[in-house]
Amino acid sequence: MRDATDDKGTVAEPIWSLVKAMATLTGQRDMMSGIRSMGEDVIYMEFALQEAKDALIDDNLFPAGAVVSLNGQIIGRGRKTCAVHPGHAEILAMKQAFEGRSYTHADGIVLYSTIEPCVMCFGTILYSPIQRVVYAMEDPWAGVAHLPKSMFPIGNHENFPIVTGGALREDALRLVKEYAQRSGKAFWQNQDNPLVKLVMRDARDGN
Repeated sequence: MRDATDDKGTVAEPIWSLVKAMATLTGQRDMMSGIRSMGEDVIYMEFALQEAKDALIDDNLFPAGAVVSLNGQIIGRGRKTCAVHPGHAEILAMKQAFEGRSYTHADGIVLYSTIEPCVMCFGTILYSPIQRVVYAMEDPWAGVAHLPKSMFPIGNHENFPIVTGGALREDALRLVKEYAQRSGKAFWQNQDNPLVKLVMRDARDGN
């Protein structure tokens, strides 16, 4: 599925074709609507988590991954990188999704990120056609997506995205914990940092 591309070379995966096939084989004709309402976020977040795993395993970088979806297809992918600046997963996924294309908020585009977007990424989202943002784990150190619309400039209120947190949260936390435990950076030794507290608290709890 990762090799499917459109004529622009952008990864585009028909997620729901597999679901439809499953429904036909099992005779569960109402399966489609049930999965859409209950599991769509999980399906797409799995792809974002794979991007995060690639950043960790292939490049030994902070495990952040993101995908952008539209009409059952992934139109953009990104993972943390040091090859370009700014190398945040959400920025790179949006760049791939929107470069050379024109969309509006009415198109129903969703961005999935393994960690709550920071001020740079969420600010970019506010000026994009993204209608909804879904993130896995919260970021008490740098995340801003959880903040109410009233805390942002009034000019951003009209097309403010719907924000949902917690999809596959524990999976994302486990990746960050693995990175923190292998990292020698002073950042992860600072017990006053709220992100470090979150990750290490979950580590002590056995998650």
